[in-house]
This record gives sequence, structure tokens and C-alpha cells, in this order.
Amino acid sequence: MKITVKGQEYTCEKISRTKYAKFRDTYQKITKDDPDKMIFTEEDLDDMVEVIVFVYDNAFTVDDINDDLDVPEIMFHFSLINAEVMNKVNLQTDVAKKNSILMDSLN
Repeated sequence: MKITVKGQEYTCEKISRTKYAKFRDTYQKITKDDPDKMIFTEEDLDDMVEVIVFVYDNAFTVDDINDDLDVPEIMFHFSLINAEVMNKVNLQTDVAKKNSILMDSLN
């Protein structure tokens, strides 16, 4: 997963349980009243930015994000965290299925 902040590209190779927990808790807080929520408060956006900074191991600051990314980019990168997790799960599932098919064909 990648993000560009102030012209510098950063990569997050691994989303640890701690990082995912912070994302999950923030996501649940933001959407607690409405899972399909599309309008966010300043507090919601601040929380999203804090999660993004945390997931990228504080390689940049909250101010860097607020100065450089617009609201759609903040929302996109926050949502990308969960999408990245689900993508990796799907890839691992596909590999497991292929390995299972391969093993079945060898038997």
C-alpha cells in the first residue's frame, strides 16, 4: 500500500494487528450510527488522518497530511487500509485453493 505526501512516496508493507485495531476502532466510531455514512465531521477526518499516519509508522505528520491531501484523498487512503487487508486475504485464499487443487491432482 502506498501514499504520496509532499512529493514523497511511502509504502506500508504490513498491516499489523495493532494497526488494524486502530483502523477498526476508528471505523466503528465513525460509522456507529450509520454504516453507510458518507458525510464526515471534522473530528471524523482528524481520526482518519491519525490512523493513516499510524499505519505508515509516523513517517509523516498529521500536519503533512492536512497540508497536502484533500478530503477525498484522506477518505480514500483511510478506506484503502481495509481494502488492502481484504485484498491480501483474497490473494491468500486463491493461493490456498490452487495448492489444494494441485495436491488433489497429485493424489
